[in-house]
Amino acid sequence: MRLLLIEDNTVPNTEAISDYFKHVGHLPVSCPPAEAAETVQHQTFDLLILDINLPGKSGFQLLKQQRGFVGDIPI
Repeated sequence: MRLLLIEDNTVPNTEAISDYFKHVGHLPVSCPPAEAAETVQHQTFDLLILDINLPGKSGFQLLKQQRGFVGDIPI
């Protein structure tokens, strides 16, 4: 399963989450919130993991703005 991790604190949060999902056989990809729209538009994911405490706007606001790009991917 390909997972997209949208997180502003890349160390240690994203590394710990990525390491866990790699360990259980998934393919995690991480990106900062500013790159989320472009990443989702150009790659295919089975699941998005979205931080809700982002600087400048919440993860809920980011999701609302990007929902058209995300389609029906579980978040």
